[in-house]
Amino acid sequence: MSDDIDAANEQAEKWLNIHIKAARGVVVDINGTGSCLYCGEEVLERDGVVSRFCDKECAAEWENRSSLLRY
Repeated sequence: MSDDIDAANEQAEKWLNIHIKAARGVVVDINGTGSCLYCGEEVLERDGVVSRFCDKECAAEWENRSSLLRY
């Protein structure tokens, strides 16, 4: 159980830091991290490109949360 909590806290911290940097106007390169930016699952390379998300649901949720932070 604590491993799940630790992983969730780690992902939340990454997400928060990305948005803090974006709010400060720092360009954040979030392409090709090797893990899904939303859930943290490993993302495999396809044709030399590493995706930012593991599936469409994570991409949609990331966009939804990001849009909430803009306002």
